[in-house]
Amino acid sequence: MLFRGSNTFFSDEGCILMGISQGSVLGPLLFVFHVNDLAQEILDAKTLLVEFADDTSILTLALTLSELLQISCERLLAAQEWFNKNKLVLNTNKTSYLCFTTKQKDRRISETVVLNNESQVLAKSARFLGIHIDQNLDWMEHVGYVCRRVTSACCSLRVMSKYLNTECLKVVYYANIYSILRYGIIFWGGSTDAARVFVSQKRALRIMLSLKHRQSCRGRFRQLGILTVPGLYVYECLLFLFKNRKQFFIYESQKNKYTRYNGLSVPHHRLSATERGPTYSCIKCFNRMP
Repeated sequence: MLFRGSNTFFSDEGCILMGISQGSVLGPLLFVFHVNDLAQEILDAKTLLVEFADDTSILTLALTLSELLQISCERLLAAQEWFNKNKLVLNTNKTSYLCFTTKQKDRRISETVVLNNESQVLAKSARFLGIHIDQNLDWMEHVGYVCRRVTSACCSLRVMSKYLNTECLKVVYYANIYSILRYGIIFWGGSTDAARVFVSQKRALRIMLSLKHRQSCRGRFRQLGILTVPGLYVYECLLFLFKNRKQFFIYESQKNKYTRYNGLSVPHHRLSATERGPTYSCIKCFNRMP
């Protein structure tokens, strides 16, 4: 239906043989009912299904790479059979082959693999729910993506600074920059490249306060009541720990409860990448609290 002035226009009536109109209130509920039995078709002891809205991910577990590829092919074939039965399409063009490994073992992984009778090329990174995940988990690509988005928002902020005061610019900052910085920061905030994002954030602060290009920002964040990127990273880690405290029960200290130490034990690890992960970072931030 389209309203134009005092006139009302209606679209042509038609008969829908399958599905419902896009944008309806009933659509999301019926979609959940429709895909509810997908897990029953593909799950087993080594497979985990993760669903978020209309995004479905299949996680597989194996001891060797060859076994992992075999299980992945079997699960992908089972998923495709389910899609065919329910008149849905599995988009193979959006399927990515990504192996998480250290930089020292990159050359040992095959560049191509056959999944569901189709050759998949090894990807260096993949985008999942708005976050770019690379095979070494160093988050360089996602940090670059965040920097580009913040830089673009700074250009808009500079134009509006000619017409708005600091308080209004602060509202624009939280709407267009803060939301970008906060999203997924517990994953990429501990990377070595996160300092680049902090530089972009300081550029936005100078625009709001009409500071010169090289003028120091020390004390300016506190003046506006804005968290820096490192401070936002610590805040989000602590917030995640307190909201998901049950997941950290296994890291509680086994020392006597009457001692002064009430911190959490960090997980055992042998790779430095573990220390950049959210679990280790949350515990480290929690233990440093007064």
